[in-house]
Amino acid sequence: MRYAQILSSGGYVPERLMTNAEFDRLLGESVDDWLVENVGIRERHFMAEDQTTSDLAVAAAQVALERAGLEPADLDRIIVATDTPDYLSPATAAVVQAK
Repeated sequence: MRYAQILSSGGYVPERLMTNAEFDRLLGESVDDWLVENVGIRERHFMAEDQTTSDLAVAAAQVALERAGLEPADLDRIIVATDTPDYLSPATAAVVQAK
């Protein structure tokens, strides 16, 4: 009997970085102290206008595949969990598989 295994993991963050100081300028008030003290956030990454959740998932999957020494064709299943899908349907995992 075959069992599911996690052989590797990968991650990816978009290049665009926004600091709390940039939020201060956009909002016209200081939120940096509150964000750092209450949430611990100093900066965050944002996707480019032409990027999608599936693009980020594909980039992370490529890292995981490389670490595991596998090719996309070696996978039996692709599971993507997200609150920000590319579309309502099809599932983001299907979009990742197609890419």
